Amino acid sequence: MEDNKSINDENEKKCDHKEKECCKNKNHLDKKDCQNKEPLEKKDCKKDEKINSLQKEKDELNDKFMRLNAEFVNFKNRLEKEKIELLKYASFTTLESLLPFLDTFDSAIKCDHKSLEECKKGFKLVYDSLFDILKKEGLEVIKAEGEKFNPEFHEAVGFDKNDKFDNDICTVELQKGYKLKDKILRHSMVKVNKKG
Repeated sequence: MEDNKSINDENEKKCDHKEKECCKNKNHLDKKDCQNKEPLEKKDCKKDEKINSLQKEKDELNDKFMRLNAEFVNFKNRLEKEKIELLKYASFTTLESLLPFLDTFDSAIKCDHKSLEECKKGFKLVYDSLFDILKKEGLEVIKAEGEKFNPEFHEAVGFDKNDKFDNDICTVELQKGYKLKDKILRHSMVKVNKKG
């Protein structure tokens, strides 16, 4: 009897829906094999939908990339054009501010100076006019005479033995030094005091 019972159990487990698409061309005996399986047509349909969805997503991302790339190229070109324009007219403001200096210089040349003292006053006026313009642009004179020698600002071209100054003090400024804001344009040429 037990043998009959086990055969009945076997039959109940056997797949009874071989007509379903998921069961064709399969030799399975167990119902569990088929219960959760979808028909192949549905699987293929779902795969096609997934492929189409992924293709659409890829196309959208590609389109987005192409637009961003085009925007970047346009931005880069615009920056390059602005840079060229900026370099082309970089000295515009400085030259515009130098025009009053040229006017002063022109007046000094046309002036009929009767004495050397008048000429010196004219040159002083021209110098002051130019220096004011350059000062507005950020030019500064580097202090040297009477200052402690500093290789960042001064260039020693000789030595002095002067009792009026301590060691390593700039005694004579041979050529003025200048800086533009924080950047050195030219070091001051100086003589440095060295005692004994």
